Amino acid sequence: MSAEVWEPWLTELEEASSAGDNGRLAAAMENLWRFPFYQERGRGHDNWDRLFDVLLRGLGSEVARLRDLSGHYARIVMGTEYGPPVDDGSGNQRAASVKRRTAQLLPALTSVVRGHTKSLLRIIDDQVHVEGLADCEPQTIVEEWIAALVGGQPLELAARIAYLDERAPWERTGESLVGCLDHADDMVRAYAARALGSRYCSSEGNTSQSLSEFVTLLTAKELESPGIAGPFFSNWYDFGMQDFAERAGVEVAEWFCTILAHRKHPESDTLPCSNGIDFFAHEIFGGQSGYVRRLLDMGHFELAVDAATEVDHEIEDLEPLLIELADSADPEICRRASWHLANHHRRLHPGGEARGFVARRSLTGGADLFINFIRRPDGTRYAYSATIVPPMGEYLDEATAPTLLDTVLPQSMRGELVPYGVPGDGGAPGLYIRDHSASARYACGALVEFRGEVDMRRWMSVRVIWHGTPGAWRPEERDH
Repeated sequence: MSAEVWEPWLTELEEASSAGDNGRLAAAMENLWRFPFYQERGRGHDNWDRLFDVLLRGLGSEVARLRDLSGHYARIVMGTEYGPPVDDGSGNQRAASVKRRTAQLLPALTSVVRGHTKSLLRIIDDQVHVEGLADCEPQTIVEEWIAALVGGQPLELAARIAYLDERAPWERTGESLVGCLDHADDMVRAYAARALGSRYCSSEGNTSQSLSEFVTLLTAKELESPGIAGPFFSNWYDFGMQDFAERAGVEVAEWFCTILAHRKHPESDTLPCSNGIDFFAHEIFGGQSGYVRRLLDMGHFELAVDAATEVDHEIEDLEPLLIELADSADPEICRRASWHLANHHRRLHPGGEARGFVARRSLTGGADLFINFIRRPDGTRYAYSATIVPPMGEYLDEATAPTLLDTVLPQSMRGELVPYGVPGDGGAPGLYIRDHSASARYACGALVEFRGEVDMRRWMSVRVIWHGTPGAWRPEERDH
C-alpha cells in the first residue's frame, strides 16, 4: 500500500494535537480503527513514529476518552509495526522496537497511574501482551518502574506476578503462588489464581497436584474467601471448558452452582485481572430457564436477570421467570426484565409500566410499539429504545416497515445514513447485514435494526435505539 494511506489524516491528527483541539482530535481517533495497521507493518517507520508521538501526548490529556484511545493505539503501534508474523526475519527488530517504545511510554503512563485514571495492573497486562507478540523478554525498566510507583505495597506483588510469572523469577523469600491465594489483598489473590490457572491450562506436568486435586483445594478456598475461582477458570473460558471439565472432574455449570450456593459472601472485584465467577455463570447460564430458576432460588436475583436477558431474542420458557423478575421490588431488576419482556415477548409488564420503564402504543394496521424508558434521578424519563412488531402471525414487508419507522422516527429527525461503525461495514453508509438482521446508523445517533428474513426483507420486528440527545426523541407522544 502506498504512503498515501497515512495522509492526510496523520497530518490532520498532528495539527489537532498541537493545537489542543480535543474535539477534532477525538473525532479523528474514534475512526482510527479503520486504518489498516496490519497491512502497513514493517515499513514507513517515520509515520509510525509520528503517530506514536501524538499518542504519547494524548496520554496526558484531561479528556478521559482521549487518554483511553491514546493508550489503546499506543499498544497497537507497539505490537504491529514490526509484525508478527514471526517468520519474516524481523524478530530482533520487533523486540528492539518494543523496548524503545516502552522507554518512551512509561514516563507518559506514570502520571496516568499516579492520577488513578488507569489501573497499573491493566497497563502491565497490556505490556505482557505486547512483549509476547514481539518475543521480548521481561524488561528491567518495567520492573524498576513498578517498584518506583508501588514498591512495598501489595499492588507491587500483584504486578510482579502479572509481569513475570512463567517468564522470569518473581518470588521473594516466603512468596509462592499457592501461598498468595490466602493473601489479604484481593488483587494479589486474583493474579496468583490466574497465574496458577495458566500453569494448569498449559501443562499439568509442571504442577505438583493434578488439576482435579487442585480444584478441590481451590473450591474450598473460594467458598471461604471468594474471588479466586473466576481468575483461575478464566484460562479455559470459551474454547477450553471441555478440557477443564474432563481434567478437573467437574461439570462446570454445577461447579458454579456449588460456589454460588455455598460461598460465605459475594466475590471481590476481580477486574482488571479477569472476570469473576458471577460473570462466567451468567454467560453459561444465559437463556437456560433451569439455571435461571436455580439462581432465583439461591437469592441471586441480579445474576438471574443477567442470565434471563443474556440472549437477545425470545425464549418461550423464560417468560414466566422474566415476569417473576419484573415483579421485583428492586427497580433495576424490574427495568431489565420489563424491557426484555417488551422487546422479545410482546408483553407489557404492569409493574414496569407503573414505574415508567415501559409503555405500549398502537400503530396503524394492527402493529404495536413497545417503548423502553430510562428514568432520571428526578423522576423524569426519556425513551432509550422502541420496538415495532406486526400483528401476531404476520410480518412487516418492504412497504409497511419503512412507513411505520417514519411514524416512530421521522426521516427529518433521523437524518442521513452514516457508516454503521463496525468492521465489515465497508466504511460507507448503508445496511449492515449480520445473520437475521439488517442494521443502520443515522446522523442523529439512532440505530435501527430490522429482524427477520433478510433476503426477503420480511421483518418480525424493527427496533430503534436512540443514541442522540436524551429526551429529544419522544415516540410515546407521537400521533400513531
